[in-house]
Amino acid sequence: MPKILKNVISFTEIAELKRFFYIDDQHMTYHSWRDYRMKLVPYYHKDTPKHLHAIVDRLIDYPYTVNEEVVYQEGSDFTSKLHVDSGPNKDHYGHVLLIPLTAPGGDTGTVFFKNHLFDHPNINPTFTYGKGPHSAAAWSVEGIAVYIEDMHELIPYMDIQGEFTHDGTTFVMDDKLRKKIIAKTSQNKGGYYKNRTDDYPSLTLYDETLRIDDAFVQKYLAHHAPEDLIGLTVDQFVPWCLGDVIVFERTVLHAGSSTADGKIGVTVVVDRK
Repeated sequence: MPKILKNVISFTEIAELKRFFYIDDQHMTYHSWRDYRMKLVPYYHKDTPKHLHAIVDRLIDYPYTVNEEVVYQEGSDFTSKLHVDSGPNKDHYGHVLLIPLTAPGGDTGTVFFKNHLFDHPNINPTFTYGKGPHSAAAWSVEGIAVYIEDMHELIPYMDIQGEFTHDGTTFVMDDKLRKKIIAKTSQNKGGYYKNRTDDYPSLTLYDETLRIDDAFVQKYLAHHAPEDLIGLTVDQFVPWCLGDVIVFERTVLHAGSSTADGKIGVTVVVDRK
């Protein structure tokens, strides 16, 4: 279960982390199909705020290293779906530190499940679980990321070599997009591709007879297809509060709440040395 460390970072540290996030530099990625942007920075990069290193140093009580990029995210209509951040190196599993930089209140936060993924089959550190339609971005010929609500829409174009037009936008069908369509539409039933899988039995405590309370789903998990939630067990919903840090095991299944409401947060994934 997650550990909520109350009032462990100062408003000065929060302000510094937010200041860095708002710098429009080579680490920033804008997603034009939604009000969403993300900054990915290697933890040991010279640009990473020293405040962040200080926070991790005082909250992690074992020798650690950070192999994945630090993730800053902001979006008023985007929130993460079911995923784990375990990575393949289970002999060195550490923890994830989630640092809220805004506290919109209400139903904005993170949902944690009792399910874990211990035997990660892929080198990608993050795995998204889903059975139903999956949204994703496809790049137009002009190099613009275009949001596709359901990647099944692109299946009819998979045999095309080169340019094709869908809903008024021209894309290029190549091996990269073709593999992405396969992954996002779960045509790899029971298997894995990069960060997408429908192999729910790989999760601990999975029981296909279980259903999550409808009221809870509507309040916190409405951005998921109903079939994506079958067989899972909720642990708790944790609201975002300024000054707090949410620490949880890398193996635990979790998702952002349906209400994004301008969330800005920093995620640091640590490994034991």
